[in-house]
Amino acid sequence: MLFSFQARAFGPWPTRLFTARPDPFPNQVGSSQDIKNYNCLVHNATGAASLISSVSYDLSEKLQAEGGTEKRLERSGVQQNEKTDGAGMTSQLSYLSIDRRDDLSREEFIDQYLKPKRPVIMRSFAANWPALEKWSYDYLKQGCGDVEVPLYSEAFANSDNDYLDSTQSMPFGEYLDLIQAWPTPLRMFLFNVFKHMPQLREDFSYPDLGVTFLKNHPFLFVGGQDAYVDIHYDLDHSHVFLTQMTGTKRVILYGSENGRHLYQHPLTVSCNIDFRNPDLERYPKLKDIHGYECILEPGDTIFIPSRWWHFIEYSTAGISLTLRALPETWPARAAGLASIFKLKVIDQYLGKMIGEKKWYQMKEDWAHARARKA
Repeated sequence: MLFSFQARAFGPWPTRLFTARPDPFPNQVGSSQDIKNYNCLVHNATGAASLISSVSYDLSEKLQAEGGTEKRLERSGVQQNEKTDGAGMTSQLSYLSIDRRDDLSREEFIDQYLKPKRPVIMRSFAANWPALEKWSYDYLKQGCGDVEVPLYSEAFANSDNDYLDSTQSMPFGEYLDLIQAWPTPLRMFLFNVFKHMPQLREDFSYPDLGVTFLKNHPFLFVGGQDAYVDIHYDLDHSHVFLTQMTGTKRVILYGSENGRHLYQHPLTVSCNIDFRNPDLERYPKLKDIHGYECILEPGDTIFIPSRWWHFIEYSTAGISLTLRALPETWPARAAGLASIFKLKVIDQYLGKMIGEKKWYQMKEDWAHARARKA
């Protein structure tokens, strides 16, 4: 069947809630009809909301049983316990370097990075893009400076905020002036600038790397110096190709297998850890795993595989473009849809029913209980 999964917290899900049909592409995504089918699944997944009231109490009781014995944690913020380097990252955590490739063929990318799900920084990905020269602050201001854009600050670590919740908004041109003038924690997230400047689509291309790009959903990311996004992985499990256009970014990655060591909150794609200054007494399991670290410069494209955790910090004000690609297999895509449903439907409903702060603390308690077993 095209889509089925089982939630351990409360048993099997009724498969009729989702469109089931024979899978004509059992191993990979390749056609436009494939993408239409995928979008249809996203729509159908929302129809499962009627299940929530019947399962939420069972889940709540399970959380209390598994995490309720954890001592209540302080909510006053992360304490500074370790010496940090100049960029704010703790020197107590070990990071591996990420491969840098000036020239990478389709076959090399698939065999060495896509199939084994390994990150890589590519210089050839965007080497011929006019965007690298054209997309200045002034150019973007002229095209859509009056457009009101949503802005985000440090979103969700040590709070009950959703990482998709914006903080405020302002005209795009004013925001670009702001980030050029001085450091700011505000960043622009998942902004579809191409609705307002469709000519920008002519300034970049999609290299043939054996993946199915979501060509209707390129996104511009803009941030001021010191802005950052807390560690998470993408909600729909897409592969991410992040190209730095201007400025520099620090990127920290962890593999998809590290969720328990990162104290992942149940039903979400995030955790409570502030990676600018992680509290290793509160989160000791961090010392048992190795992450990856790099600095992105203009012209660099980093491949972040599906479900890889990433923390991003703006070393300087900058602009980047994100192209995303579907996972290769139907089961992987189905898992992405389940992730959307869990966060945007079940998690949000439980927060409203239990209370956002109490529900957040329950998830934090459960994350610690799971980490102790890792």
